[in-house]
Amino acid sequence: MRKPLMLAIALAGLGAAGLAVAEEDGCRAPMADWQSREAVEQLADSRGWRDGRIKTEDGCYTIQARDFDGRKMKARVDPATLAILGVAHEHEDEDNDGEDDDDGGQGPRAAPAGTVAPPDNGLFRKGGAGVVAK
Repeated sequence: MRKPLMLAIALAGLGAAGLAVAEEDGCRAPMADWQSREAVEQLADSRGWRDGRIKTEDGCYTIQARDFDGRKMKARVDPATLAILGVAHEHEDEDNDGEDDDDGGQGPRAAPAGTVAPPDNGLFRKGGAGVVAK
């Protein structure tokens, strides 16, 4: 009798946790509280994002643009507060053939050990341990 009750309590707790996570995924502000698209454009301009496109997705504003370094990026913005909820930079392949490189999602890799010389700053010795500055 106690096991089914404990199981029910545990499942109810998991369900509540799932609802909390689901609420964090999207924006929940009523449209009457949304700021204007012009305000979102000003936000993008103030951050140096250019060539942008503003859309609405899952109740949030989404800005697809280029950052000040020219990299493609995507930002999620709360429509009521204009708080930036997240920024992601898109991967652009080097050969511009329109296909992703098959790197398994790992992105750029570090150079193999021993192929790059350490900086000449007095902290590293060839063939030995590094020197700790005091």
